[in-house]
Amino acid sequence: NKLAARQKRIQNINDYLTYQTWFYTIRGLYEEDRLMFTLLMALRIDLRRGRIRYDEFQVLIKGGASLD
Repeated sequence: NKLAARQKRIQNINDYLTYQTWFYTIRGLYEEDRLMFTLLMALRIDLRRGRIRYDEFQVLIKGGASLD
């Protein structure tokens, strides 16, 4: 029970810090750059969690150039 509560607390802190980082970063970006930053941040999170592979990430970032 304590372990589950500790893990939930860590996840909540991580989620909060991720959101705050995103929120304060996009405040300083031009409107046209906000969507790209959001996409890159989401992709990096998914990459770290193992939801996407590095080669898939590279295809999305570089397009066809990474296939050469």
